[in-house]
Amino acid sequence: MRNFQTKKLKGMSIQSMIVAGIIGAVMAAVAISLLWSSLERQKVSGIASSLVAQYEALDLQEASRFVELEEIEEKYSDGDIDYLDEMIKARLIKFDPSNYFNDPNAVWEIRRLVKGDSFPVYYIYIESSDPIDMERVREAYEIAGIDAVIEGNITE
Repeated sequence: MRNFQTKKLKGMSIQSMIVAGIIGAVMAAVAISLLWSSLERQKVSGIASSLVAQYEALDLQEASRFVELEEIEEKYSDGDIDYLDEMIKARLIKFDPSNYFNDPNAVWEIRRLVKGDSFPVYYIYIESSDPIDMERVREAYEIAGIDAVIEGNITE
């Protein structure tokens, strides 16, 4: 019969365990920062694509002097100054702004401005008390290539 000798197996030393833990922590930190910046870019991109879609919908309406939008307003109006919800109900646009803002009270509306006897002008109004939200909006307008009044009054 053969006599097998068993080797005493060594485990990992405490130093190698610490090094492995540090490497794992660094890799996790890098992954989290990449994920966080990717999430931020996704929010800005989502705002930009929503802005473009809304401006395109408004441009299409402008060609007909907003006749269809006024009919939608009559049909779906809820008496507020915001026309975004009516446009969503009429399926002119799809939109959910809640994914883009940290401020739960942030405002994203489509409003109407009428001066004298001229036909109305519709514009997108965005307001948030969170400066990060407003920075996202600024970046989104820049990405979308849309000229906008970010702060202040709408001018002629």
